Amino acid sequence: TALSSRGVPSRGGGVFAAMSSTESKLAEVIQRVFRVTLTDPGADGAAGGDLLYLESLAIELVSEGAEPPFLVTEPLLERALIARLSLTADAMPERWRSDPEHAPFPWLLASFARCDAESRKTRSRDEAFAAAHADCLRQCFEYCVSYSGLLLNPTMAGMFPQPPAFENRGPLQLFDAMKGAGAFERITGEAGGLPSGFLDLLGARFEHEGLEEILGPVLAQLPSLIKGVSPLGETHRPLSLLCQIAASKPCAAAMSKHERWRPDSRSAALFGGAALSRPDGRRFEEECLLGPFFQCAALPDDPPPNLVGPNGVPMPMPGAARRPLEPDVRQQCFADLDRRRAGELEASYSAIRGVSKTVREGLYQALYVMLRHGGDVRESVVAWLASNCDANVGRSKMQIASEVCASHGGAFNLSSVATRLAAPFADPNTGKFRKIDPDYVRSTRFCRLDMSDTTRVALSDAEAKTNALIEDEEAATCGDSLDKNKNAGAAPYGFICECFFLTARAMHLGYVKCAAEHTSLAREVQDRARQMEDVDAMRDSWAASIPGGPSQFQMAQFERRVAEMKAELERAKSNYAMFEATLLDPETLGEAARFYRLGGGRATGGAGG
Repeated sequence: TALSSRGVPSRGGGVFAAMSSTESKLAEVIQRVFRVTLTDPGADGAAGGDLLYLESLAIELVSEGAEPPFLVTEPLLERALIARLSLTADAMPERWRSDPEHAPFPWLLASFARCDAESRKTRSRDEAFAAAHADCLRQCFEYCVSYSGLLLNPTMAGMFPQPPAFENRGPLQLFDAMKGAGAFERITGEAGGLPSGFLDLLGARFEHEGLEEILGPVLAQLPSLIKGVSPLGETHRPLSLLCQIAASKPCAAAMSKHERWRPDSRSAALFGGAALSRPDGRRFEEECLLGPFFQCAALPDDPPPNLVGPNGVPMPMPGAARRPLEPDVRQQCFADLDRRRAGELEASYSAIRGVSKTVREGLYQALYVMLRHGGDVRESVVAWLASNCDANVGRSKMQIASEVCASHGGAFNLSSVATRLAAPFADPNTGKFRKIDPDYVRSTRFCRLDMSDTTRVALSDAEAKTNALIEDEEAATCGDSLDKNKNAGAAPYGFICECFFLTARAMHLGYVKCAAEHTSLAREVQDRARQMEDVDAMRDSWAASIPGGPSQFQMAQFERRVAEMKAELERAKSNYAMFEATLLDPETLGEAARFYRLGGGRATGGAGG
């Protein structure tokens, strides 16, 4: 195990024998990587430099018959690590107590980074030394990861002493390192992030030994990095971290098993994975791990118009309003549109399309690499896509109830990512479209989507019930073999077939609904502009119609209402511009056109033309 000691060889060889040149060089590498030494720095500490003197281990070696000076060689490496990890902050020299690496996990993480830097240095021409150097660094990597996992695992808490602030954070120390917070800022920099390869090795090492306990709290906090952030804000770091986790198969598996991966899965029925109590689209978007990531878009989510009470005072709709993402796209790019020149407006369009593309690319890469892992991870991704669509079935209605549906941005990003996932078989030249089977949506056993509210063409209720009865009879005839296929996730139809219908559903709820909203906004802008013209035209006649002229209070009330109407018109124009910048992106239009060409061709018996 990671805690087992390699022991101390006899005086005739190993640790206590005269070291060769290669062993001496490797000992220097180990000292640089872990910043430890077995050489007494003296009273003033000058001889130790920035290295920490492991006095307890040096005393042990003397008691075992060795004579100083000592070097931290490979046979002594694990003993040195345990000695270092066993030190309390009070037992360290004064200068080390303020060092960012005084706590165990920051020290191991920084040591991993130094080990990575050593591995990138120019290799020696001496092949024997190069091989020994690589083996030594490989061992250093393994120790850094193994002991980091023991420190982060909440079930192993208390194994090594840690400062209270770090011990209280527990596995969230990994999250702090990811975002470069606290003591980790001086190690990882303000940009944050883990050293290259650390997460992959951590996942591989602890896949069956507590990885879910280590990553669970980290994954729960991950959405907070992008929650409430617009594409104009800091999106690179959270998306990079999401992609790093998704790229590691063990970490991706842990994420797909997290309770917040698919909130409705906690109340799933025993057969078929159908949710007993499905959350609405808005709650799904807020609760699931990927919700805040998909919500990051340059689309407005204004609440529906306020109801007017009997006294003429507007009554806000409870729960419908959403806080705008920051930085506010409307204020940054589409304020005072009437005063903007065409070139300035086009620059705003280009900027919005650029940052939005970065967000969608990160989301696509995360889901794509998880699908590539196959097995349970792929199954979880497909189930998440279906659950997202089912939770937002309300977006298919004429009037969207924003208090129970996902945001326009979340639905649009979902449809955009889905079309990217469907792109490989959207090309008619590949012939993959032949795997699309329309029987999938008629299946009550294998179709993941809830199609109960979907308009059926050439299929009556009686025929739908008959199909369900036939399918149940076939299931009873086939017995356990069909149940196994069912639990495996619609295996009879395959991923291409499922992806096609999931994408079609996502497009209907996302891109198509946003396009309808865009058209509605165009009419709203025209109507409000006409109202403003009418008000301006009637200003003089209104004043003349009042005997003795309007009072000061009446004029103030009139002007206040005019100002409100101007603000509403300006907001409608900026909303229209935000939808236009997003929906009319040439790349987005191309992806949608290719998918619907596939759908149209498939409906007519082909896939091209």
